[in-house]
Amino acid sequence: MGTISIRHATPKDSERLATIQADSWKSAYKKIVPKNILESISIQNWREEWMQKLANPGLNMLVLVASINKNIVAFCSAGKSRDADTSKHTGELYRIYVNPKTTHRGIGSLLMEHALKRLNKKGYRTAILWVLSSNTPARKFYEHRGWKMDGKTKTHFWKEFSPHQTRYTIALQPHIWSSIKYKLPNATQMIKYLLHHMKVP
Repeated sequence: MGTISIRHATPKDSERLATIQADSWKSAYKKIVPKNILESISIQNWREEWMQKLANPGLNMLVLVASINKNIVAFCSAGKSRDADTSKHTGELYRIYVNPKTTHRGIGSLLMEHALKRLNKKGYRTAILWVLSSNTPARKFYEHRGWKMDGKTKTHFWKEFSPHQTRYTIALQPHIWSSIKYKLPNATQMIKYLLHHMKVP
């Protein structure tokens, strides 16, 4: 596998994003979502939706793509929490999709890590996400990476399909600590780093 690169999505990526989203749905949800709904998925409609979103300069949403040898293999989107019961410091991971042919290679984990770091830099202190309650592989993926159920559930009514969803949450660590972890090998350098970057009375 080549080097994985992460960047912001552009309108030119719309076709690829729609294709990955459709392929992911058909692969991950084949035992969850009714067959007729999966067969009715329109890549063209999703392409147009992504084109409109990514072409909007006022879009208040982070959309990142992961590429291998310049070929997009995954993407995610995140931003402010859409739930009324969360604080203004709560972000949300809206979606993350990986090309079924490139799963289990750490791409999704890397993409999610980048998204959460960017949310933290924007001032968010926690993040939430919603996952289909019956999607066991996805739930295990998130739980293995530190996400915890917060007790909130809901039922989303979509066409004749009404899936039950479970909400997860995770604390976002201040990015300064990530910087320290990767740059500083011992306590002495950590103290010097803090004294240099913080105002100490």
